[in-house]
Amino acid sequence: MRVPHIIAAVLLCCSFVFGQDCMMGRNCVTGASPLHLAVYRGDMAEVKTLIRSGADIHAKDFYGFEPIHQAAAQGYTQMMVLLLAEGVGVNSVGPDGWTSLHFAAAAGHLSTVRFLVRRGANVYALTKDGDAPFDWALRNGHLGVATYLRKRDWRR
Repeated sequence: MRVPHIIAAVLLCCSFVFGQDCMMGRNCVTGASPLHLAVYRGDMAEVKTLIRSGADIHAKDFYGFEPIHQAAAQGYTQMMVLLLAEGVGVNSVGPDGWTSLHFAAAAGHLSTVRFLVRRGANVYALTKDGDAPFDWALRNGHLGVATYLRKRDWRR
């Protein structure tokens, strides 16, 4: 199961069908903030504008996802640079214990995984089911990511 793709599909579908501004600037179905949606679309200019306007960089949608999790799932490394510079934690935990590194690894974004590890992402972080980022990379067939993470995990 490719969890990040499910997140992206839900955000995309709901943003088109229901609109993003129906409840205090949030999508009615997913609870995605305008910042979540701008990150999903890869709109760096809009993300910068929203942050300058005081958008909550730690906002969680109804499922517990933060904008940085969406950026990681999409492989938007430059957006992650911006969010981290604004104070988002590299090991910010989302639903079920997933970190940005879990999302990037599960989606196979090697450059994003490398960036996160260089920034101090915890390669040992476990989900509530006991899965490390390595496990999700391997499960989804991203052998380059799995190999990279395995070299950083002395326990394997």
